[in-house]
Amino acid sequence: MALCLYLKSQGRKVYYNGFDQRPDEELLKNLGIEFLPFIVNESAEIYVGNKLGSRTLGKWVMRAPFFKALFQMMPGLASMILLGHLIQSADDAPDASIVIDSPSTGHARVLFESTQNYEEMFGSGLIVDDIKRMQCFLSGSNHLRTIICALPSELPLEEGKELLDYMKRSKYQDVGFILNDSLQEFIKAENIALESIPQTLQLKVESEMNLLRAFGVDIDLILPKITDTDRESLIHKLSSKMGLLAYGRN
Repeated sequence: MALCLYLKSQGRKVYYNGFDQRPDEELLKNLGIEFLPFIVNESAEIYVGNKLGSRTLGKWVMRAPFFKALFQMMPGLASMILLGHLIQSADDAPDASIVIDSPSTGHARVLFESTQNYEEMFGSGLIVDDIKRMQCFLSGSNHLRTIICALPSELPLEEGKELLDYMKRSKYQDVGFILNDSLQEFIKAENIALESIPQTLQLKVESEMNLLRAFGVDIDLILPKITDTDRESLIHKLSSKMGLLAYGRN
């Protein structure tokens, strides 16, 4: 949401999508951010309905036990359909930016891999044609920028680095990395001497520093811990820092 707010401040038309979860619509409206409300199941119904020529029939098919089981057995398929829906929205509004709050780490990797996996699985046909159009769009110049956000602890950093390495090996290489909620950056921003804070917090700061040295992640932006508990105020504070991450190489 902070990224949306920054892009909007730069005069861009921006849409937010929560991908696999419904967004906080009241918060988005308060921030003045437009959003695309569709989620996985709704997009699957629309997709199937378009293929069958009837939205009603698409709803009926997607609610049948067989197709519910099929989507559970084929991880990534429903998410890939939602991604296709978002890509179509981007095609329809070429001057806009769509900011997707995508699934975390491993789920995000499955999402990217699913286009290749299902293309190989189905071989040919309407679905494969759609997948190829998706791949063409995602790999197009200035179409996709991925921003990985991790907390400054071992497991999130490890998962974030794995996703970063995967993306750099793929054809979707325009990737940025944010370290979020950093206590080390907070005491630096507040000009607090390390030795003046409680020992437990000193150990936490030292742990952050050791983790960053151990992982050697290329971090583009470190966001300090912010003590403001009001979400709207928090997002406004974060948005001013998004300029370093908003635009990629292209």
